[in-house]
Amino acid sequence: MRRGCPVDPPPQLAELRAGPAASRVTLWDGSEVWLVTAHAHVRAVLGDRRFTAVTSAPGFPMMTPTSQLVRAQPKSASFIRMDDPDHSRLRSMLTREFLQRRADEMRPMLREMLDEILSGLVSAERPEGGPVDLVANLTIPVPSRVIAAMFGIPAGERGLMEDRSAILIDRGYTPSRWAPPGTSWTPSCASSSSHASANPVTT
Repeated sequence: MRRGCPVDPPPQLAELRAGPAASRVTLWDGSEVWLVTAHAHVRAVLGDRRFTAVTSAPGFPMMTPTSQLVRAQPKSASFIRMDDPDHSRLRSMLTREFLQRRADEMRPMLREMLDEILSGLVSAERPEGGPVDLVANLTIPVPSRVIAAMFGIPAGERGLMEDRSAILIDRGYTPSRWAPPGTSWTPSCASSSSHASANPVTT
C-alpha cells in the first residue's frame, strides 16, 4: 500500500479498518492469511489463547524470506515470540525496569540523549529543505541506546545494538544480514549498576 502522505496511513488501510473484522491478503510467498487492522479486533486476537506468537508453529505467516531462518531455529526467538507460561515468566524478569520509578530515574539521561540526537538532526548537512529519515536517525537510535544503557553497555560499544535493531524492523533485510542463532557479544564493560547484566548479549 502506497502512502499519499508520509505521516498518514495509506487510504486502503482506512478502508480495511472500516470493513470486516479480518481481510484475506496474500503475502510475498503466495500464502494467504487473515489481516486484522482495527484496534479492538487486534486486542481480541492478542487476548485469545487460540492464537500463537510462536514463529515455528505450523502455518505461522512468514513476513520475509529471512523469517524462514528463524522458523528453522526456534530457540533463536525472543520472548515476544513465545506463548504463556514461558512469555509471562521471562517478561516478569523485566518488569521492574519499566516501573514509573525506574522511568523517572532515567529521565535526565533520556533528556540528554534526545537533546543530542535532535541537535544532530538539526545541524546535519543536507540540501535545504531536504528530508530527514526519522526511522534511521531517531526511532532506531533512541530505544536502542536506552536498552544499551539498561544493560550497562558503554556509549562507544552501542553500535551493534543499533545495527541489530535496524535489521529487526527492516522487512526487506536479506539472509546475509541475519546473524546465526547463538552469535554472542560480550561488552568489555564491567558495570557496577544494579540494573546492568554481565551476561553476553545474544543476537
